[in-house]
Amino acid sequence: MFDPRIPQKNRSLAALLAFLVPGLGHYYQGRLFKASLYAICIIGTYTYGLAMADGNGVYTHQVNGTQSMRNFPFLAQAGFGSVGLVSIVQSQRYFGQDFQSQNIYPFEAGLNQQTLATITYNNPEEGVLKNIPGLVTFASNQEIGEAQGEFLTEIDGQQARFLLAEPSCNEPQLSAKETWTLDATVLEEVAGQVRPVGRLQAEIPRSFLDEFCMPPEVSTIDSWYNQVGGRRYDLAVTLTMIAGLLNLLAVWDCFDGPAHGYGDEQPEEKPEKTPDPKKEE
Repeated sequence: MFDPRIPQKNRSLAALLAFLVPGLGHYYQGRLFKASLYAICIIGTYTYGLAMADGNGVYTHQVNGTQSMRNFPFLAQAGFGSVGLVSIVQSQRYFGQDFQSQNIYPFEAGLNQQTLATITYNNPEEGVLKNIPGLVTFASNQEIGEAQGEFLTEIDGQQARFLLAEPSCNEPQLSAKETWTLDATVLEEVAGQVRPVGRLQAEIPRSFLDEFCMPPEVSTIDSWYNQVGGRRYDLAVTLTMIAGLLNLLAVWDCFDGPAHGYGDEQPEEKPEKTPDPKKEE
């Protein structure tokens, strides 16, 4: 309950700050012990949960084909206001993108990325080269139909260079999937002529802003379960939910707290006076 002995300053502003960042509202009010307590406990629990899930598990919706379903644990996770607001913004970005034009090849910025690639030759006798470490490069400012690049790698101790053309990716630019799949034609120069000899596929990391807190597809959630373990992932999500709910109590403490300790004291009962027998005599 509110008590004038506590320096609460602007209570609405303090509650907003506490909602955005646990402990910040109490720090604004000058209640440093509680600010430290809430910051360490709530931020620590939330961050630890995110780390257990490899930075995943906080999102507003999950996507199944053309349908989206609400993620009800987010109602508790959103108690950590700054992360909750980021998730809402990321959800708006995700559903607002053009799914009909899904080629996300970065034409303007180009591409220069170390990755693992798989090369499938058109001739079955040449087989498939799987998980080859190497460098994929595409120059910037190229048109989609004319874009050319190269893949530099090492095979059996020998340097190898593959020419690439027609890069594409049939995935949306914004996604909870940490990587996007680059698909390109592998070219070979024979007798002064360049001809296609196969296809290259490589997993390219998405940028943090294009991946963090994005609504995941069901297949992406399954990959998270396989990656970190089902029980570990569920525990991670539970920790973020607990931290979010605890922060709601911290917000209320900023606005109208503390719940106990001030204003609810019981008046001290004065001891009854017993008559002095000597005075009565």
